[in-house]
Amino acid sequence: MDVPPDVPYEAIKAFLEQGERAGQFEYQEACLGFIEPKREDEESRRDPS
Repeated sequence: MDVPPDVPYEAIKAFLEQGERAGQFEYQEACLGFIEPKREDEESRRDPS
């Protein structure tokens, strides 16, 4: 399943966990390519001092 990056991850995760607990399906997380680094992490990479 391909989830658009503007959909909150927490909502998707809750939906998947609920469906799996109910025996409707199983799932595996593959790639979370849309998650952006925290702003402070980004800044520290630019200026390591």
